[in-house]
This record gives sequence, C-alpha cells and structure tokens, in this order.
Amino acid sequence: MMKRIRKNALRFWYAIARALVRAFIFAFFSLEVEGLENIPDRSGVIVAGNHSSYMDVPIIGAVCSRQVHFMGKKSLFKFAPLRILFKSLGSFPVDREKIDRKALSTALECLKCGEVLGIFPQGTRGEVSDNGKEGVSWLSLRSSCPIVPVGIRGTSGIFPWGFLSRRKVLVRFGSPIYPHEFSTAKRSGPNEGRAVYGDGTTVVDKGRVAQRLLTKQLMKQIKELSGQDEDAVME
Repeated sequence: MMKRIRKNALRFWYAIARALVRAFIFAFFSLEVEGLENIPDRSGVIVAGNHSSYMDVPIIGAVCSRQVHFMGKKSLFKFAPLRILFKSLGSFPVDREKIDRKALSTALECLKCGEVLGIFPQGTRGEVSDNGKEGVSWLSLRSSCPIVPVGIRGTSGIFPWGFLSRRKVLVRFGSPIYPHEFSTAKRSGPNEGRAVYGDGTTVVDKGRVAQRLLTKQLMKQIKELSGQDEDAVME
C-alpha cells in the first residue's frame, strides 16, 4: 500500500516538474519536435540520443508524454541536493569507467516494468561517433525492448546566448530499432564477435555480434537524425 502511494506521489511530482520545465523550454527556445508517435504508449522502450548539452536531458523529458528514466554519470549524484532531485525524477547513476552491474540491473528492471529508459550511447557530450557504448544494445537484446533513436539539433553551445536569442531546437525521434532483427546476426569479419579464451582458442560470440551490429545501426541513425552528416557536407 505504502509503495503504491509513494509511486503515485513520485509520478505526480514528475508531472509537475515536467510541466514547469516544458513551460521554461517553450518560453526560451523555438522547439520543433518530429516523430513522437514512434514512442510506444505503454511498453518498455529505450530512447537513445546524441548528447551536446546539459539541456538535452530536460528537453527529451519535456517533449515525451511518458516519464523518462535517465542514466546519468555518477559524479552528478555526488552533491546531495542534486542526488535527491534526480532520484525523485526517476534517474539513477552509472559508473562509465567500468561495467556497472548495479546500473545495468536497475535499467533492465525499468524496461521489464514497461518504463521508458533514456540513454546517451556516445558516453559523453560531443559529436556522435560511429562507435557508441554497447550497453544500450545489450539492454535492448536482454529485455527484448526496442530502441527509439533521437537526434537533437541546436543545443550545442546553448549557454548563455541560446536563452537570449530564442534559438531553434529540433528534436527528431526515428523509427524503432527492434532487437530481434539482430539476435540472429552473423559476423561480418574474421574477428567480429570473437571471444578469446585463456588457452588461445576463439569462438564466435553471437550475442556480441548482435550487440556490435545493433550499436552501429543505432549510432548511424542518431547521426542522421541529429543532422551531423548534413553539417559535415556543408563544411
């Protein structure tokens, strides 16, 4: 009974916080959103996007009608007031310097409960590379939940002038990537997906192959949605 009350109270608090952040964003930025229909109404899903600014998190949270549980670097949770705030909004820390089994377990439980998980697979702020972190693909394959790629354009260098100029920010949600399309993938090269054992023998790890191929496809779509390829051509 108490757990249900606490859960409902936290959802109510998230709705209030989302409304306030949404009002702030629409007041200071010219926000355009595409592809929100690609996020399922109820089932578990991973929303994975590019990361150019601290504003990316509140923007994604503000435009999504469902609550998004973000994985954030653990250093953000060291300051007690911020830790309390982030956790009250459903976010949780992850140690990016190692395989954080506790964070992965929390993320997996979140997906199994039918929630929305927010991740930035490039691992840090900056341009999108071709090779992202494979944790997102591992979670997708393990939970059988799709990944919705999202590209955010216009948040890079947003402080402080972006607030004054009402900068245009474009958020594009792409078509879902379904893990079952990669679960039977075959290796594409002599060393792709090979696991090396202590005695020097190697075997093909099909799960690793699927992770790598899914990650490459995800990063490709994020790069396209964020317009990074277009910027490169223009330059």
